[in-house]
Amino acid sequence: MLEALHVGVRCDGRRLLDDVSIQLRPRRFHALLGPNGAGKSTLLQILAGDREPDEGKAQLDGVALSSWPLSALARRRAVLPQHDNLRFALRVDDVVRLGRLPWDEAPGEAQSRLVEQCLNSVGLAGMASRAYPSLSGGERARAQLARVLAQLSGGEETSTTYLLLDEPTANLDLAHQHHCLRRLRQFVDQGGAVLAILHDPNQASCYADDVTLIKTGRIQCSGKAADVLTSAALSTLYDTDLRVIDQGWIVPGGAIETANSRLK
Repeated sequence: MLEALHVGVRCDGRRLLDDVSIQLRPRRFHALLGPNGAGKSTLLQILAGDREPDEGKAQLDGVALSSWPLSALARRRAVLPQHDNLRFALRVDDVVRLGRLPWDEAPGEAQSRLVEQCLNSVGLAGMASRAYPSLSGGERARAQLARVLAQLSGGEETSTTYLLLDEPTANLDLAHQHHCLRRLRQFVDQGGAVLAILHDPNQASCYADDVTLIKTGRIQCSGKAADVLTSAALSTLYDTDLRVIDQGWIVPGGAIETANSRLK
């Protein structure tokens, strides 16, 4: 299990995280929701082992992340950051191959098949030879998703692998948003675990097993999606009127009133 326990983070006199605990369990899709500046990305960095907390600890299978060898940790968890800073003129398939570096394997036919499978799974079939900088923002986002999927392929079946994603649907059109989330759901159903920072509570409602709401560095609520995604909890989280309506859809109250007035 990957977890953060009573984590605190300070920066420039501000508390970015305050006594935060979260557990990522096998075969669970965990969505992290909160307003801008709530501490979501900081918490993801802690769980990735990319940042040391000032208080508390983060651990994988009971071992502090700081004690894991980097290559071993990279074979158990992969991180999809919010921003893509890769500017080299690599081919798309070479970008995906970067995910295989922790495995210290020689390039070959098996690796090429894996890269092709990962590209196909994110809807980039036939684009392996394209220059990465020539892709659209959404296509680059999907190539990066293929990279982290390749990174976690081929491990021991008894060891849970973890995907940590910071706004994975941000640059995608509506169809590809749901394709991405379905692919993450498939990863979970195959035994992995996902933590995804999302801004759309409807996506969390449709795809997540567990949801954590975070605001000003503190967890407001955490548990099963159906228990957490309530009108009251979401309205408090975002400081706006949000309503859970038929079949669990979440809409702004003002949008309902505006639509009703226009239909009269």
